[in-house]
Amino acid sequence: MKYLLITVAFLFFTQISYAQLPDSTIAPNFTLQDIDGNSHTLYDYLDSGKTVVINISSTAADQYAGQSWLYFSEFHLNSIYTDYGPSGTDEIMVLMLETDPSTPLSGLYGEGSTLGDWEQWANFPIIHNDSIGDVYPYGIMYPSSYIICPNRRTTWAGWITANSFPFYFNQCGTPDFNNNAAIKSIDSPGLNACGSLQPSITVENFGFNPLQSLNISYQINDETPELFLWEGNISMYTSKEITLPTIDVNIEGDHVFNVRLVETNQVSDEDTTDNQLSKDFAYIDEGQNIRVEVTTDANPDDVIWRIRETTDVILTVDNYDQMYHHYNHNFCLEAGACYTFDVFDLGNDGMQEGSIGEVLLIQGEDTVVHAYGDEYGADFTTEFCINQVGFEQNTDGEDKVKVYPNPATEHCTVQVNSNDYSLKIVDLAGQIKKQIRGTQYQTDIDISDLSTGFYFMVISLDSNQLVHKLVVE
Repeated sequence: MKYLLITVAFLFFTQISYAQLPDSTIAPNFTLQDIDGNSHTLYDYLDSGKTVVINISSTAADQYAGQSWLYFSEFHLNSIYTDYGPSGTDEIMVLMLETDPSTPLSGLYGEGSTLGDWEQWANFPIIHNDSIGDVYPYGIMYPSSYIICPNRRTTWAGWITANSFPFYFNQCGTPDFNNNAAIKSIDSPGLNACGSLQPSITVENFGFNPLQSLNISYQINDETPELFLWEGNISMYTSKEITLPTIDVNIEGDHVFNVRLVETNQVSDEDTTDNQLSKDFAYIDEGQNIRVEVTTDANPDDVIWRIRETTDVILTVDNYDQMYHHYNHNFCLEAGACYTFDVFDLGNDGMQEGSIGEVLLIQGEDTVVHAYGDEYGADFTTEFCINQVGFEQNTDGEDKVKVYPNPATEHCTVQVNSNDYSLKIVDLAGQIKKQIRGTQYQTDIDISDLSTGFYFMVISLDSNQLVHKLVVE
């Protein structure tokens, strides 16, 4: 994160740059190759029910990083791997990550400024990769260790010893049931909906057996339930978003969406306490579905976004708590209006800490906003308008507004029966391409920078909104 005062930045540098992952963080996945050429994917180990020990070390020989060799030479990792690894109970995997950017690969073979031959004495895989250290920071100093349970939650274990490992390992636990699915959330509908409703839910597998089928019952209010058979694969302690078939909602107003898991793997679920969920939502007859997708970086709580109509805030989201996680937000906005999408980053540096993050605003099938990594700093703002229903040709005000020539090429003229109005040219995706404040009855507009195609000219006049189609050739 960047700070306005250099002195403040200096005081916080050590804490921010070297802080380890908070406990219970969802472990970021990776696929890395060890020094023997073998590939390791973290989630593959976790999905098979294994606990993973990740040790973060440096081969450097200086007085600080040299602590890694002291820890390594006590053979704690060797003992843990021997007892619990593939040649022992086969319940865990141990991976040593050498992440120091100042050390070469040759240091692992005892060459250069190091204290010994790491490769010779390790009985577990060693990975030399600098960039993974941005995702798995070592904390205050090397070495450091993380315990990652099959449910993907991390625990910082520092200098974990062979004697202390069973304590951490037992914290992970094992499933109490073979077939146990849970509905974590109803992702769609959101607070409101419009058009044909496409419900979606997130299901997590809390059972030992992989989830390969689910019989799902869902309904609006007290209507006759629909049944849907989902088939796929959800490993132990992992979750998946499941999209259900569309369902029609024909009446504006408040409704309740109900969903229930009827069967898990074609048998009765062994724990039914988390098999059903309900959600209140409002249905808007004339509107359009909007989706905001957020993928967080290492500072998820820095991200805030909102949707507003002029100064009226419609929706604000600011409760992100998982690093490197993908969030979906589905909602509906009324047609015939323009909105403002504001995104803020409390760290003033966009979404570039550790893994690159992004924000997307999707209107119907069109991506209106895609902000990636450091493309913005503290904030950015984008205006967009709802198309389709809201931007059909409005003929009621033809006596007040004239647009010519139409089709047009490089210029068009707008005549308005007023000298105080606002005008926006909006593309079919709802993005505002031009915005003008009219102060005279006739205005010449330069459209030479617009691509050929269809646009809407939205004119706000006397508390009314008039819409004309504009064709650019």
